[in-house]
Amino acid sequence: MLMLGVLFAAACAADVDPELTLLPADTTVAVTVPVDAEPADPADNEQVPETTTTTTTTTTTTVAPVVGRSGNPRRATTETGDMIGRRANGVVTFKAVPYAAAPLGEFRFLPPLPVEPWDDDLDAGEPGVACPQPTPDVSVQFFAIPETDEDCLKLDIFTPAAGDRMPVMVWFHDGAFTSGSAHSAAFDGSNLARRGVVVVNVNFRLDALGFLVTDEIVRDADGEAFGNRGIQDQQAALEWIQRNIIDFGGDPGNVTLFGQGSGAASVCAHLASPASSGLFHKAIMQSGGACDSAMTIDEAIAAGDAWLRESRCAGAGYIAGCLQFLGIDDIIAASEAADVEFGLVADGVLLDRTALSLASTDELGSVPLLLGSTFDEGSMFAGNGEDLTDDELRDLVFLELGSDQETDLLLSQYEQLETNREKLSLFITDSRYACPADRFAKVAGNEAAVYTYQLVHRSNDMPLELGAAHGADTIFVFGNPADVTGFANEEFDVDDAAVADFMQQAWTTFAAGGAPTAGADTDWPIYIDSSPAHLLIGVERTVTGTIQGDRCAILSAAAGS
Repeated sequence: MLMLGVLFAAACAADVDPELTLLPADTTVAVTVPVDAEPADPADNEQVPETTTTTTTTTTTTVAPVVGRSGNPRRATTETGDMIGRRANGVVTFKAVPYAAAPLGEFRFLPPLPVEPWDDDLDAGEPGVACPQPTPDVSVQFFAIPETDEDCLKLDIFTPAAGDRMPVMVWFHDGAFTSGSAHSAAFDGSNLARRGVVVVNVNFRLDALGFLVTDEIVRDADGEAFGNRGIQDQQAALEWIQRNIIDFGGDPGNVTLFGQGSGAASVCAHLASPASSGLFHKAIMQSGGACDSAMTIDEAIAAGDAWLRESRCAGAGYIAGCLQFLGIDDIIAASEAADVEFGLVADGVLLDRTALSLASTDELGSVPLLLGSTFDEGSMFAGNGEDLTDDELRDLVFLELGSDQETDLLLSQYEQLETNREKLSLFITDSRYACPADRFAKVAGNEAAVYTYQLVHRSNDMPLELGAAHGADTIFVFGNPADVTGFANEEFDVDDAAVADFMQQAWTTFAAGGAPTAGADTDWPIYIDSSPAHLLIGVERTVTGTIQGDRCAILSAAAGS
């Protein structure tokens, strides 16, 4: 498994009008405007205020709850102060909105803390920074990452210029919990917002800063949650949404989580965490819906010890104190030298059992689910698989399956493929994405309405000719090809546009009502174990009772389930 893991690892420019009229927060204005229309500004001389910088403290402030959207859609009132966004083409954007205090110094490895209120209007028009991270994981190569800074616990909001109590979609980005950013331009949520939803993209702490576990951290926790700080950041953002999203036009009673890759694994963590209960109501997992991953405490400590040995705090008398004030460059250097995997930890508090484990005993609950994979998931991770010998390929498969019989049986399913790279790519798709998602759907469907898909459309413009690769579904869901690194054209061709239109409509209707209705031409039945149904998403859609042929059954038998 280590060998395969190493192989995996190796392998909207619109005219924006300025903010012109800043109405007081308690002003009521009656406006009826279509979502795609631009109301005229009543004045043309007032300027956007300069950004207000705030100082982080641990003070908690009690504020009266926001009860409705303010008259000016570009002004939003939150519990900590007012802010001004930008409007373009029927969508108002608020960028780099602080939902938690900057995790600096002594606060670096603590749970997220409240934001200090500000007095003047906050300019929410400039892009935010990414959280500190080592060399980006290959899984985020399509999505450019902004500059980094530790003051990164911010979120972006995309909301229709008119409307109230609209469904809310909360996005968690990919990057193997080590890299990526909510602020990547490819994740601009305007196309989804124009379909009548409020999109919120959440930054959270990554890598060691978000998931480090050491003996000392466990002892200091004293029965509280530890290790999963990145997930606690996400929970803090979800709590912020519950308290504040009304004034951005959103409905806190209709929140859908969606994420891809490790972002989907984040959604799985919220499905399983008691602390997330009631903070969301539907869930979408793209290319990460196995919901079976969480390190044990011992595994997490072992990874943390390996990281510490490469850090400048190795041998320190008080490691926690040393880490709090270690230079951020030194932290990143330790991560790159240690080359360990960070991720979800079964700490027994925030996360005890995985969502798969809970679903297997009918304890997951009835949150509606939409999950799936892409046809060529493994193409991004197969690397130089064409250089593998037959014996090397067999060794990699055996490491995953642990059985000679199942290894030979599975490899026989790949005989029609010409190169070992193609075989490895399909094996990765099967073992890491498509079949684990199918396994989770089988057990989750006992309690919840579950919809499954596989993206089979292969864009002619896909970077590196990777086909329907890991992350391809994200490209169509957000629909910003000009901001996708390596995408051949700045606009979708006719076929790509048709797929994007279908996926955006399906995702937003699922967020609105719990079923991915996207037009009378598509029948997307609920998945149940006795009658499995996967929607194959291409220019045309079809429903199939099985994906990956007999390979999922072979993998399931090898796993003993």
